[in-house]
Amino acid sequence: MKVTQRQQALITRYIRDVSIQLESKVRADTRERGLVRLQTHIYRSLEALAKDVVENGDVEAVLARLGAPRRRAEAMLSTQAPPKNAPERSAPAKYNAPAQTPPPARRPRTGDAPVWLGVCAFYAERTGLEVAAVRWLALLMGLAGPFAILAYLGGYALIYFDLDQRHRPKIDARHIALRMAGAFTITLALFLGAGWFKALVVYFHREWLHMPAPYLGGWDWLDAWAASLFMGVLLTGLPLAALSAMPLANAWDQSLKRVLQAVLVLYAAGLSLGVASFLVGLLLDVARQFAA
Repeated sequence: MKVTQRQQALITRYIRDVSIQLESKVRADTRERGLVRLQTHIYRSLEALAKDVVENGDVEAVLARLGAPRRRAEAMLSTQAPPKNAPERSAPAKYNAPAQTPPPARRPRTGDAPVWLGVCAFYAERTGLEVAAVRWLALLMGLAGPFAILAYLGGYALIYFDLDQRHRPKIDARHIALRMAGAFTITLALFLGAGWFKALVVYFHREWLHMPAPYLGGWDWLDAWAASLFMGVLLTGLPLAALSAMPLANAWDQSLKRVLQAVLVLYAAGLSLGVASFLVGLLLDVARQFAA
């Protein structure tokens, strides 16, 4: 039985939330032993399903049977703690289970609300505000455009590097770099392709008609907006590419990947409209020249 990275993230997040509820209520060593036993129980429950491929729904069902993190923590507190020198048990290696127990300290109280990377919950914890209020504030900031996504990534970076290195979530920097490089390459190719096509049309206009390209005014609006559109797509697409390559909760990484694809498709459509407007303006000018 193999557990995917996304399923590991679901389990890790659940154990982390239980750890938050236990913080300051039990000794650190007792809490760690309890969390290891909880992790082992989860993987053994998945093994009991006798499936070669575990689905996300199976993991969610196992966690649902355990109850909300707060209730699970209360159940753990109600049981007698094992002796101090009791041996620790870890999940078998064949489950692909995370090697480290999730960080017990300085993590946000997310409850059971859906999260991306826990940024809003973390800063709600720091400021004493409700998580919902911070999320609404982030949503309003999102109206400012790509700068809100950059601010979100910056906020997560502060949280990430504030954690002990042993407790930092596993993030594949290579995967992020490849996703961002792909978004940049596609954006640049569309930008250069539109410019080269217009240059090619102008060349044939000059060589065949022996006339320089005329001033087209509003028909050539793309010439004035091309650079701004290019930068806007980069400022939006690159942060989205970075987020979509991270292990976000509730399959948000796949949703953001689709949003990134939609941004690139809209950019391509905008360039196509600009090029089409340029061609129409040029054809109208040629028609006027022959009619004169």
